[in-house]
Amino acid sequence: MNINKETILKAIIFDMDGTLYQLDGKENTIIGSTLINQVIANSVAYVRSREDISEAEAKSIIVQAMQDEVGISRVMAQRYSISRRDYFNSAWNIEPDLIVKEFTAAVAVLRQLKVTGGLDLILLTAAPSRWMLNVINYLELEGIFKEVFSGEDFEKKDEVFVRLAEKYSKLALSVGDQEHTDIIPAQKAGLLTLLIKHPNDLSQLLTYLSQNEEV
Repeated sequence: MNINKETILKAIIFDMDGTLYQLDGKENTIIGSTLINQVIANSVAYVRSREDISEAEAKSIIVQAMQDEVGISRVMAQRYSISRRDYFNSAWNIEPDLIVKEFTAAVAVLRQLKVTGGLDLILLTAAPSRWMLNVINYLELEGIFKEVFSGEDFEKKDEVFVRLAEKYSKLALSVGDQEHTDIIPAQKAGLLTLLIKHPNDLSQLLTYLSQNEEV
């Protein structure tokens, strides 16, 4: 995070999964996690509710759909002439309890930033709004974010970073745990970035901001 003394930071953009909390998947990501396994199971059930096919056939459709550049949602929208939100509301209506972990420190940082004021806090996640809202409610983060962007709002985060870079004159910081989705596209848009490895790393923000009153 390279912010000099002359920088007047206006906003911080937070990723969600892996940044505000960890999952129980590979390297604490969504890959192989309880969350994605439940999404796949729900997706198979959704396909079977729309077509008279076997579970194996439905699984094959979902596995193939997972290879799509955007994801299962686009394939389902095209296949059944529905909106991506229709699919999301069915497959992603999952309770976060026992799925998200290691979030206490990150939640405390967000609340402190909100109390301190002076910065717009923005949530930008590729996850659907149904899951996002369930998480916000579970972590008791209602009212923390000035704006939220979920998977229904874009196909790739890149386009949102461009919009936010324009809105905040590039004086915004993108914070996330995935370099290829949270950091590189934000840097291409001209934004500042902070790559973290664990939600506890968000404490760096409070330390930095307290040491740089001009920011």
